[in-house]
Amino acid sequence: MSGQWYYLNQSGVLQTGWQDVNGQWYYMNQSGAMQTGWFECDGVWYYADANGFLLSGWNYISNDWYYFQPNYSLQIGWLTVGNDKFYMSPNGKMSIGWINISDHKYYFDDNGHMRAGWLIDHQKWYYFNSNGEMCQGSVIIDGKSYNFDENGMLDSQEEGNFATKLNQNANSWVALGDSITRGWTGGGMAKLSTVSMIERSSGIKAVDLGINGSGIAMGRSQDLADMAQKTDFSNFDICTIAYGVNDLENGSASLQNVKSVLKSSINAIHAKNPRMKILGILPILADTSEGKEGGPGGYTYNQLCDALKNVYQSMGIMVLDWRDDPIVTSDNYQTTIGDKYLHPTQQTYYEMALAIQKFMAQSV
Repeated sequence: MSGQWYYLNQSGVLQTGWQDVNGQWYYMNQSGAMQTGWFECDGVWYYADANGFLLSGWNYISNDWYYFQPNYSLQIGWLTVGNDKFYMSPNGKMSIGWINISDHKYYFDDNGHMRAGWLIDHQKWYYFNSNGEMCQGSVIIDGKSYNFDENGMLDSQEEGNFATKLNQNANSWVALGDSITRGWTGGGMAKLSTVSMIERSSGIKAVDLGINGSGIAMGRSQDLADMAQKTDFSNFDICTIAYGVNDLENGSASLQNVKSVLKSSINAIHAKNPRMKILGILPILADTSEGKEGGPGGYTYNQLCDALKNVYQSMGIMVLDWRDDPIVTSDNYQTTIGDKYLHPTQQTYYEMALAIQKFMAQSV
């Protein structure tokens, strides 16, 4: 009738309301017509497709995401699916971006996931606790103290001034390094590496040449010496060199050989662009048997760091030594290292990015 579907019981009586037809639920409105689209029943919203089938789970409707419970009711408020938390607005739409909820500020990414931990938004740094609440004031993160203003932004003395200074004094940066430069967590790539975070924070144009498994004197085609020869450095203002952990863990070259290759590679890089600022970044803590007792090359983590630092400083190159203000320590190794071996978590990469950005800004 009039292009509408109706349901009559076995006695031929027109039915209204909820109807279970062969295990499929439908809703027939007051006139008896099968309901499609949005409709409300007893203060709860539902959605039926063109065939009258009630939706459940995630559904994309008119450019917005909605979630319907197994009983087909529209989800409102907090929603947990697996390990992810979402917030469905009062009209049922999945929240994205900054949201105020019960006097707290939250951030939801483009997939609707509630953010916990660090966030860079419009070149500003924020931190959210495990409940997703934006932090203000003094906060201890992995044993280090950070200060956030009343708007949740990391204190400008800690971040903003360094990002601005870096942007003012350098336009381009090339990052040489291994899997940690690249952003490997041990189980996959981090969503943001330290290089991409600093680029997002300061506006500097960056090229990430970090390569998994590479080192200084590993004898591989993508080690530092090879990168020094084949990379065009002519258009960069800054070059960071961050190798060493693979030499420690897997390399057989002696420490003296590692030092020699590092020095010759720096000379080769400098010859290609004498005006470019070269900066050294030492490996983060390797709390492993090789790091403590010595790897195949016969040296420990501290001996490696001391040797690399000596080369950098002897050539007038500023160096970031993580031992001076450690982010990764023996006490927090199980939470800051993603694979519990060598590779940081995404949140640890955020903290490393802050430290590297500060170091770069103070060095240029």
